[in-house]
Amino acid sequence: MLKEIFLKPESKNQVPESSYIVIADVRKSTEAIKKGFQREVNMVGAACIAVVRNSFPQGTIPYVFGGDGATFLVPDVHLKSLIDLLEAVQTSVRVKFKLSLRVGAVSVAELRSANADVFVRSEGCGEEEEVFFLHGSGLNLADKWIKERDSRGDENSSRLDYAKANLSGLSCRMLPFHSLRGSVFSFIVDFNVPTEEQHNISQKLFSTLAEDGDIERLRPLQKSNTGRKWLAKSWMIEAKLFSSRAGKMSMLRGFIKTIIENIMTKFVFKFDLKNAMTGLPSEYSEQMLIQSDWVKFNGALYLILDMNPAEEKKFCGELELLENQGLLFYGMHKSNSSLVICHLNSESQKKHFHFVDGSEGGLTFAAVQLKSKKLNFASAIKY
Repeated sequence: MLKEIFLKPESKNQVPESSYIVIADVRKSTEAIKKGFQREVNMVGAACIAVVRNSFPQGTIPYVFGGDGATFLVPDVHLKSLIDLLEAVQTSVRVKFKLSLRVGAVSVAELRSANADVFVRSEGCGEEEEVFFLHGSGLNLADKWIKERDSRGDENSSRLDYAKANLSGLSCRMLPFHSLRGSVFSFIVDFNVPTEEQHNISQKLFSTLAEDGDIERLRPLQKSNTGRKWLAKSWMIEAKLFSSRAGKMSMLRGFIKTIIENIMTKFVFKFDLKNAMTGLPSEYSEQMLIQSDWVKFNGALYLILDMNPAEEKKFCGELELLENQGLLFYGMHKSNSSLVICHLNSESQKKHFHFVDGSEGGLTFAAVQLKSKKLNFASAIKY
């Protein structure tokens, strides 16, 4: 699939001027992850997407998961509804996880007035899913403006009922996917060339990855490193998220429900028992490998790759060469596994998608390195 997507002529659609880029991301996510709360941070980012998948027809609002948040491309007619849903998530995670979710929007018209643009494309992913790719300098500019205009916390966000944020189908019951080849690398590649030239560089990078075999070999999710416990270590995160109200009784009901669901999930997967939610577990597990976003495009290229030392040396050498030529900047983080948050849509047993991040900070720490490189470059140019 990936070879077909990235090594074929690219086809992107320019988005209507009336559309908006909406970004939801966890404030101070780096500090939270350093304290051991990556699962919570990842869950918040995936929750923002889950409310969209549960509330709008497929394809209405393209999205990209970024580890500590998500980016959306939304038609103006759906903007208010989306913001309301994200503010419900914002209120919920502030109360349950003590995390602060930033939510902001910038119009495509405003971005174009600053000579920046946004493009979108999608590709089929499994039988009933699709994956979205957002391109253009407008994504980075929107992120910059939203953070610059972020003059307050979320304490004044609308106190919406948690139930307005429909998070059904969201879970994080999988064990970490430990590397099978050496280490898991989280890359963010930020191109320093016009949008129309970025595909050529992407092709070059993916050609390098494909030199020693099918790119799918680098996917961090494989059948042989998939595992579940009877009670996932992250069960309490899920329980807190699904408690309908603040208070001990609501939390207790959430705990009991989550424990039962974790045990039942392990049971049906252990014995491959067909069920109403996932269908045949063995088929679900095969689909999961395909229906995951270990390759993403959100203005920059995001990659979560399981690589051996030789593959790492070759790929990083190519990145270094292109960076030294001024064509891109990149950030990287190395870990021993990847983490996955799952969302199952009740409309169909084949509608499930899986959001991937590298463990131990993954994309968040790759972004920190990337930002440092760009600041150092800017300082060197200035002086």
